[in-house]
Amino acid sequence: MITKTIVGRLATSEREELEVILAEARGKRAPTARYQSDAGDTSAWYLLLLIASVFGIVAHVVTFGGFGAVPEFWSRVVTAPELALTPSGGLVTLGFQVAIVVAIWSAWKLVSIYGRHGWALTSFGFIRIRGQRIQLVRFPDIVRVDRTRFGGGQRRFTLVKITSRDGGVLTSYASALFDELCKRLPAGATVNAA
Repeated sequence: MITKTIVGRLATSEREELEVILAEARGKRAPTARYQSDAGDTSAWYLLLLIASVFGIVAHVVTFGGFGAVPEFWSRVVTAPELALTPSGGLVTLGFQVAIVVAIWSAWKLVSIYGRHGWALTSFGFIRIRGQRIQLVRFPDIVRVDRTRFGGGQRRFTLVKITSRDGGVLTSYASALFDELCKRLPAGATVNAA
């Protein structure tokens, strides 16, 4: 069974073990024996959003001279909403406000996933980590593990599929953890390492 939960709902000993694994891996570029980050895959999108929104904010401030148009925009929304979203009526100002929100949100996401976006191999199971949210498959529930390699040369990647007793599948790119994962499987679990 693959359990979707948050870190805070794990048993105290499990939560502490996971935090130790994350602390060991923090700041390391290569996978550790128990953790492989995939934050780089996600961070690029949040970084792109942050850069684009900051450029939008700077462009608005340079072109229109600051934040003065914001109160005028909202008074126009209240008094003449049909004019508020026209190009001359404040569409640019609305974009400026959206850029501020996107910049704050994307910066927060980058900070929140730092060191908390990847795969962990614990004494009790295999975990997909996304900030505070996790997907956990406990070792006794694993019935099959499949490793498939795609591509060649520098364009090669490995996919690891973990099937639980109830038929749920957890798909991972954490191939560095594959060998250690296989050592912890219950008797009777099938391993296909193609």
